Amino acid sequence: MNDGSHSTQQLVEDVLINSQCATVSNFKSATGTSVGINGIGYFERNASDFPFENGIVLSTGKAVKVKGPNEDNFSGDGVGEAWYGDSDLENITQTASTQNATYLEFDFVPFSTSMSFNFLFASEEYYLNYPCQFSDVFAFILTDSRGVSRNLAVIPGTDIPVKVTEIHPRINGNGGCEAKNEQFFDKYNDPITSSISMNGQTVPMTASADVIPGENYTIKLVIADFQDGNLDSAVFIEGGSFIVGASLGDDYSIANGNPVCNGDYVDLQASVFGTATYSWKKDGVVIAGETGSSLRVTDTGVYTVDFDINGGCVGSDDILVEFVDAVTLNAPDAIEICSTDGGASTLFDLTVRNAQISGTNTGLSFNYYETQADVNAGNPIVNSESYRNTASPQQIIVEAVSQYGCKSYTQLDLSVNQFPTININPAPLSLCDEDGDGLAVFDLRERETDILNGLSGVNLYYYLDRGEAAQGDPARRISNPDAFSSTQTFRQTIYIRAEAFANSCSVIFPLELEVLQFPALTMAEEYNLCLDGNGAAILPLNDIDTGLNETDFSFVWYEGTEALDSRIIAGANNSFYTYDKEGFYTVKVISNTSGCEMVRTTRVRASSPPVSLSTEVISRPFSGNNEVKATVIGNGNYLFSIDGSEPQSSGVFTNIPPGRHTITVFDEFFCGSLSEEVIIMDYPRFFTPNGDGINDLWDTSAFASLAQLEIRIFDRFGKLLKVMDQNTAGWDGTFNGNQVPAGDYWFRASFMEDNAIQQLKGHFALKR
Repeated sequence: MNDGSHSTQQLVEDVLINSQCATVSNFKSATGTSVGINGIGYFERNASDFPFENGIVLSTGKAVKVKGPNEDNFSGDGVGEAWYGDSDLENITQTASTQNATYLEFDFVPFSTSMSFNFLFASEEYYLNYPCQFSDVFAFILTDSRGVSRNLAVIPGTDIPVKVTEIHPRINGNGGCEAKNEQFFDKYNDPITSSISMNGQTVPMTASADVIPGENYTIKLVIADFQDGNLDSAVFIEGGSFIVGASLGDDYSIANGNPVCNGDYVDLQASVFGTATYSWKKDGVVIAGETGSSLRVTDTGVYTVDFDINGGCVGSDDILVEFVDAVTLNAPDAIEICSTDGGASTLFDLTVRNAQISGTNTGLSFNYYETQADVNAGNPIVNSESYRNTASPQQIIVEAVSQYGCKSYTQLDLSVNQFPTININPAPLSLCDEDGDGLAVFDLRERETDILNGLSGVNLYYYLDRGEAAQGDPARRISNPDAFSSTQTFRQTIYIRAEAFANSCSVIFPLELEVLQFPALTMAEEYNLCLDGNGAAILPLNDIDTGLNETDFSFVWYEGTEALDSRIIAGANNSFYTYDKEGFYTVKVISNTSGCEMVRTTRVRASSPPVSLSTEVISRPFSGNNEVKATVIGNGNYLFSIDGSEPQSSGVFTNIPPGRHTITVFDEFFCGSLSEEVIIMDYPRFFTPNGDGINDLWDTSAFASLAQLEIRIFDRFGKLLKVMDQNTAGWDGTFNGNQVPAGDYWFRASFMEDNAIQQLKGHFALKR
């Protein structure tokens, strides 16, 4: 490694280029000489395993320190060694804040059409997880005579600059990251055996560009630290690898996806600047008589051009040219379409035979032409999926283009077969909705006479689905078309496939089914009628109302459960009927629009209010189980209630508390009611005279209806405490104004019944 043995011009002319295929001039370089650092140097491999035998090294630190082994992480050489960055580098790589820039720059005029050189990038930043975050930058900036620049130091096949963060293996551990472009990373260098003093390096790569012979170019090879001067980087450029030669371009090959089609050709061009001689070879054998700058190739081979410019600049280039056959196409079946309008023109989808034409071939694209002249002119049919034929039969030329652009041709026949004239727009089938479920049983054959119009030689088949009708699978036909139960409510479309015997032509058309929906009637199942004692209807009379309007519907009313002409109610043609006697009534409703009829029946039941009501206490006084019996006279079914309780069909009430009660009777239709008051005689078994308003008196109101009533109350010793009659509300538990103690007390009641004096005795409790 030496940083002073060669001048800038010598590094370019004697080390880098070492060829007469270009003129070079205007040599420039810059590095950290202002701070005592030279980042430009010449290197030789010597006995190491370094990939390049010799060349130029550009470093962000001292060039002499990049030689191995890798004993330290170099970061400059002390305080104050930093120097300027490079604006050209920052612009071309879109990187800011560079420093410690080192560059080598020169102009050259190429004699031929391409230039290239080999390089390798190495860096101390291949360390820990730094490749995930940090990277110095470098570029090979090629600028043409118009001032247009591009960076040649990019990852092959991309425009991504080569740097640590873009080329590295997977980094494990904290702050690690996935691998990036790992195929271009060579290795981490061993501290002891490494040929260079850098932690890691890329594989050798080639920077290349197409150039215009005779035009002036400037190339700047530049490297710099990014953001800080920590951890140096270097780029190694192989000596003698700067080649300016003829380029025949990329291979025409299956691998590249661009082979040449058999029957076609490709012209190879190897023009260079200046006076040159050429020699062409195929598969290493000289092609006699081919000494020009171009060669027309018509068959597969590796073609080589050798050239000599001005008797000093020699070079060569190879190119693989592969030829492939166009694909073999299958002859397609004709496309036949049935016409029902008598015309010979209709729309065709020309693409429906593509799969058949392709066979086992894949990746084909198709064009369609009306004539060979259109093929020659490159004038394909633009609406291939909806093409209207111009004649019947008609031949279409089909062009199939392989993935390599090779074209094959076949013929597609079109014809329009005339279907017998039938009615393909039959009137819908309509049925009335008899049960309100929106479904009905149809005879699909009902329209066959209208469809065929007397024509023979055509079969009609019925399907639920248009696609199934188009396929014509007999297994998918409706098996019972003359008694088809609809499967969709109110509306359903059935598809008819008509097949002609003569030419196997078929046509598909719809048949609409409609279940005519009747609006819901508001008629009740039963109505009530109130009759008086003479059997006459009690006013006002009620209506049986259908709830429909008389504009859209007509009405006929009948007596009985059937719509019989003999039972028509004369003059009853309204949407309602006012009834005045019990029995069954039937109405027929006719839709004025569809003619559909609906028949509904209802019943009128009669009842009369009660004529008389009598009540009788059927239990003995003071028995403890008080019962009352109510008896009604009238023509009806009656219900009974006591004191507004839940009605019951029996007139007997049990367990009635003492006191006054009201018994009401009414018929089941509430035509009328009668009420009567009844008194239950009994006495309280206890009372609690504590002033809370509840049972404060020993209540004797139940005795009030008894004649000549006298009640005497005694204590247990027989002492008379109170005497009461019908007008006494009750006893408050006092004697001469003083409260008597809690305990049992006795009473004796005497009253007149059945013209005799009756007596009742009993006892009760006073609780305090």
